[in-house]
Amino acid sequence: MIQILSHDIKEPLLSAQILTEKIKLDISSPRDLATQINNQLSLTKSILKNMIALIQEEKPETLTHPDVVRILNSIVEKLFVKINEKKLKVVVDETIKIESQLKISAAVLESLLTNLIINAIKYSFLNGEINISFDKKSIYIQDNGTGVSKEVLSDIGNVALESKEGTHGERGTGLGLYLINQMLKDTNISFAFINMPVGVSVEISIN
Repeated sequence: MIQILSHDIKEPLLSAQILTEKIKLDISSPRDLATQINNQLSLTKSILKNMIALIQEEKPETLTHPDVVRILNSIVEKLFVKINEKKLKVVVDETIKIESQLKISAAVLESLLTNLIINAIKYSFLNGEINISFDKKSIYIQDNGTGVSKEVLSDIGNVALESKEGTHGERGTGLGLYLINQMLKDTNISFAFINMPVGVSVEISIN
């Protein structure tokens, strides 16, 4: 549990550090930077709240499409600094909606989606795009980044893997998805990485 906390909480703290450096260099509007720092502190608070829920072993809830979209939009908003640093475009496409119910706590789902979106950002190139879409029983997160080597594709989430360096030198422990996957055992949720012609797609299945 401590590993997930340190993995998740590192991101908003690093983002807040980047923003304070911008204030020192006087390269952006102080008002805009203050808003962004507040967002990062809100993300930190949200992560701590989720971790308390996870430690207390919250029972799975019944979540539906609007709940998923609300969680996704909140994550994208709170990861604005990381997204903006790489000038990425994040699109949430609701052309098709989820019809199945998700048997999972909001805290675990948010941790899973946060980790997957952070990974998509980490391995995306400058000016890239991350697309989030749905079908009746799935959520898809697709980037146009570096992709995943065939050797480790099926192991992601099943074993603790050494994290590959991101396109801007970002580093990680590689433990986040493995630990979260252990928490999915009492839910109807699973995920798998699929290499695309460009980048990778993660399918989050509602079983």
